[in-house]
Amino acid sequence: MKKAALLLISASLLGGCMTTSDSVLSQVAGKEWQMNSVDGQVLNAEIFAEKPTLNLEESGKLAGLGGCNSFFGEADIDGNKLVANKLGSTRMMCIQNELATVEAQYTQALSAGVTMSVNGNTLTLTGAEHTFTFTQK
Repeated sequence: MKKAALLLISASLLGGCMTTSDSVLSQVAGKEWQMNSVDGQVLNAEIFAEKPTLNLEESGKLAGLGGCNSFFGEADIDGNKLVANKLGSTRMMCIQNELATVEAQYTQALSAGVTMSVNGNTLTLTGAEHTFTFTQK
């Protein structure tokens, strides 16, 4: 009897987590997100004429601007975890400055996997090494 009750409670908790995680994707998908900061440092407007972006569809297709180059691909999404695969990009000649550094950090984090969280109109992508904050555009 105790095992059955524990199993029922566990299933309820897991189901609740899935609903919460699924709602993260529904809050992120179909919107354009513009990066504001990396690791709490606001992006320099003089360097970033166009700030990095993220566009994600519920199907897992993703696209955006890394800072200099546009990128596109597919993502495996499991709850609030996103891992980009088959990521391609344009190959513009970029000046090796903060813009190129942020672009490399951003695309590497997407490929390695990030955790998505939404608070109002703010999206936060947390990777193993960096945290990226976006605002809905």
